[in-house]
Amino acid sequence: MPKSLCVDVVVVGAGPAGATAALCLARMDARVLLVGRFRNRPISIGEGLPPAAQPLLETLGLWERFLAGGHLPSYGNRSAWGVSQLIDTDFIFNPYGHGWHLDRRVFDAMFVDAARDNGAVLARATHVAWQPTATGGVMRLRDSTKEMTIHSDGVLDCSGRAAVVAQRLGARRIHEDKLVAISVLHTPGIAGDVDAMTMVEAGPEGWWYTALLPGGRRIFVYLTDGDLPGVRAMRDLDHWLARLKQTEHMRQVHQRFRYRPLAGPEIFSAGSSVLRPPGGEHWLAAGDAAISADPLSSQGIITAISTGRLAAMAIAGAIDRNPHAVESYLSAIDQMAEHYLTERAKHYAAEQRWTKSPFWSRRVASGR
Repeated sequence: MPKSLCVDVVVVGAGPAGATAALCLARMDARVLLVGRFRNRPISIGEGLPPAAQPLLETLGLWERFLAGGHLPSYGNRSAWGVSQLIDTDFIFNPYGHGWHLDRRVFDAMFVDAARDNGAVLARATHVAWQPTATGGVMRLRDSTKEMTIHSDGVLDCSGRAAVVAQRLGARRIHEDKLVAISVLHTPGIAGDVDAMTMVEAGPEGWWYTALLPGGRRIFVYLTDGDLPGVRAMRDLDHWLARLKQTEHMRQVHQRFRYRPLAGPEIFSAGSSVLRPPGGEHWLAAGDAAISADPLSSQGIITAISTGRLAAMAIAGAIDRNPHAVESYLSAIDQMAEHYLTERAKHYAAEQRWTKSPFWSRRVASGR
């Protein structure tokens, strides 16, 4: 790849939002550069894909490729939320059938491969810097071995919660909470775990979920506020396991199949936040960079794909001098954010057993 390049759009971030945007732009015959780190992590947050993802993947022409990815069908959710016993909510009446538990490495690679197959150029970078100009901007990329300069008409920031381009342009992230996810990937000591329901269990200072993943692995995740006492100590596996033993339903699954830790604990930011503004002259944000969703919603991946597609159409329209393209996109993001925050508040309000504990009282007080 040359050290200097001219493109129509640079997409920063190669997750589902960025790769979807790059795929859509490439199909519109735009010259697009997709920039990412392209690294494999043993643990990724966002293993569940609800049934409503099917029409999105079909629209993108990826449904058959998705079905060949070896993902695990999931037939619903099982939760102890607001009550101590587990209650099942299955997908039997969903018009799109069941959901899925993902192999995130395979899933994310599907989007990147599709973008490349349709003409997007890929670049690896550990550092990006966007300098606006009157006609677009200049992107400088750097990794351990080389530097590149890219002249572009626009940039899409799909770099996740960091929003590395948008925040340097003056956008600010509005945080609703300090939620973190502390995750440990497991392998079973005893075969026979075939329960592909997502299990959720609320507790005094947060909540847990577990999901069976392709290959017989299972992930257990504890979600709490990152500033509460004892959270940092849970980077230590013994402390994490001690907290798991205080649960009822998670502990039973963990013990029944003698699950052994395979990777982790790893801590991820998992809070709800919205970028203000989610776009400006020659730039737009999409995916987690624009709206960061609580894992409780199971909407993170769908939101990423949807906003990536919308952002691609909007910036292409802006380049073609459609005066309403960006305005329509910003309005859509605002509406999505408001709807998400309203629904999130309803979900948390349904748990009333520990309203005086810091974790739950914060959510009652905020109304969000």
